[in-house]
Amino acid sequence: MNTNNTTSFLVSPKVSLVGAPCAKLFFDYRIVNTSGYPNTGTTLGVGDNITVQISTDCGNSFSTIIIYVL
Repeated sequence: MNTNNTTSFLVSPKVSLVGAPCAKLFFDYRIVNTSGYPNTGTTLGVGDNITVQISTDCGNSFSTIIIYVL
C-alpha cells in the first residue's frame, strides 16, 4: 500500500474455515513514510486505529470483530 490517504485497506485472499473447530487471526503491521522507506517506521498517533473486519459472504458485507484504538 503506497498512499497518502488517511485510510488504507488490506484485503486477504478468501480463507475457508470449514471443518475448523477453532480459528485465530494473527497479524503484524508496520507503517513507513515514503521518505524513510524501508528503514524508518512510523508510529500510529493518538486517535489512529486498526479495524479488523470479516466477511461471510465473499466480501459483499463486513462485520467488525475488533477495533484497536491507539
